[in-house]
Amino acid sequence: MEIDRLSATLRPRSGWESVDLGFALARHWFSTLWLLWWITALPAAALSLLMLYDRPSLWLLAVWWLKPLYESLLLYWLSHALFGDTATLRETARQFPRAFSSRIWPRLLWRRFGLGRSFAMPVELLERLSRKPRRERLRVLGGGKDTAAWLTIICVHLETLLAWSAVLLIAFMIPDHLPGLDIEAAFFDDTSTPYFIGTLCMLIAMSVIAPFYVAAGFALYLGRRTDLEAWDLELRFRRSLAARQSRIRNRRRPQAIKSRAAGPGKMACAWLPTLWSGMLMALLLLAAGIVPEQVNAQASPATREQARTAIQQVLADDDFGSYRDKEVWH
Repeated sequence: MEIDRLSATLRPRSGWESVDLGFALARHWFSTLWLLWWITALPAAALSLLMLYDRPSLWLLAVWWLKPLYESLLLYWLSHALFGDTATLRETARQFPRAFSSRIWPRLLWRRFGLGRSFAMPVELLERLSRKPRRERLRVLGGGKDTAAWLTIICVHLETLLAWSAVLLIAFMIPDHLPGLDIEAAFFDDTSTPYFIGTLCMLIAMSVIAPFYVAAGFALYLGRRTDLEAWDLELRFRRSLAARQSRIRNRRRPQAIKSRAAGPGKMACAWLPTLWSGMLMALLLLAAGIVPEQVNAQASPATREQARTAIQQVLADDDFGSYRDKEVWH
C-alpha cells in the first residue's frame, strides 16, 4: 500500500475511533457505494427470484445470505478510493471477477455467521490470504476483533430498525379512507401483498447500512496495521525527507542562477589583484634598470642590503600570492 497517497489522516486510533472514521468515509462516498451495492445485489436478487418465485420468504433469505457477495465490490472500490485511485462505476464493474474470486465460497458457507467478518474481509480480498496464512494474519491483527463483532451486532439492529421504521412510516402516511397496511403481514405473511412492501423496505435498509458496515470494518483493519507497522511514523519520515529535499533544491536554484548572471563581473574582479601585482612588479624592474651603473657601484653594502630587504617585503605581500598546506577529507 502506498500510504503517502492515503486521503485519511494516519494516527493511532482506538477501535471505536476507527469505526467513526469508517462511518465518515461512508458518508463521504455514500452515493457511489450505495450504487455499487445495487449493481451487485439486483442481478443476484433477480436470479434468486427466478428460482424461488413461489417462496418469497426463502427468496428474501437468499438475498440476505448473499450479502458478503455485494460487500466485496464495495470494499474493492473503497480500498482504491482511499489511496487516491477513484475508479468509475464502469471500471469497478470490470473488476467483478477479481473482487469475488474463489474466496467468496468460504464467506458464504462456514464463515457466513462470523461476527468479525467485516474485519476479516480485507485480509481475504485485499491481501488474498486463505486457510492457515489467513488465520495467522488475523491472529496478528487480532486487536480489532471485539470491536468488529460489536459492529456487526449494531449494524444488524440498525438494519432491522430502519426496515421497521420505513414500514411504519408508510402505514402512518396512508389516509384514513383507504385500506390500512397490515404491519404484521408486511414481515411475517409471505402470501400477502404487504409482505412485498416489507421486503422492499428490508432491501433498502440493507443497501443503506452496507456502506457503513464495510467502511467501518476496513477502517478497523487500517487502524490495526497503523498500530502494528507504525504507518503514521513512516509517513512523517517520508514527508519530512521530501520537505528537506525540496528546501535543498530551492536553496541551490537561486545560487546557480545568481552565479550564471554575475559570472563575467566575478571573473573581472578575480583578475584585478593579478593585474595590480604585475604592474607593481614592472615598476620595480623598471626602477632597478634605470639606475646608473656608477651610482649602483658606489652604493654601500648597507644600502644594497636595505633594498634587498624592501624588495622581499614587497614580494611577501598577499597580492603576489601565498602558499598554504591544507588537509581535507574526501
